[in-house]
Amino acid sequence: MINVSYKNNFTQEDLAEKIFVSRQTISSWENGRSLPNYENLVLLSKLFNIPIDHFYSAPDLEKNRDMHSDGGKHKSTKSELWNVGLIILLVISVFIPYSAPISLCVLFTWKEKVTPKFFTTALFFIIFVTTLEVLVTIFVLTHFLL
Repeated sequence: MINVSYKNNFTQEDLAEKIFVSRQTISSWENGRSLPNYENLVLLSKLFNIPIDHFYSAPDLEKNRDMHSDGGKHKSTKSELWNVGLIILLVISVFIPYSAPISLCVLFTWKEKVTPKFFTTALFFIIFVTTLEVLVTIFVLTHFLL
């Protein structure tokens, strides 16, 4: 990774504080022991006002690919973990009365974290559950009030 921190008179601690990582993480990046993830690259890019491509050379990209691959044996991603969390949330929406609108709010908060297909499916499911809850409420209220 190209070392730009000293060009901008940042110490490792200053830089770590600005992008919310530890000083040891910055040291690991500078020594080539690890590479920043995408979110950290975005923060660095904005902080130094340079494009993300500026941080990597071709060998660095290859090294990053090697560090994050495990031979194709296990392809778990953060997106899959968020999908599992969303499944749990959907189950809760069904079994706890009137929690579906809250789940809808959470779903939109997690929109960028889950896969688009899963987002759409979950959205329609939560809308269905919310509609069903509203219809049941209307039925019960009209039945007991009349």
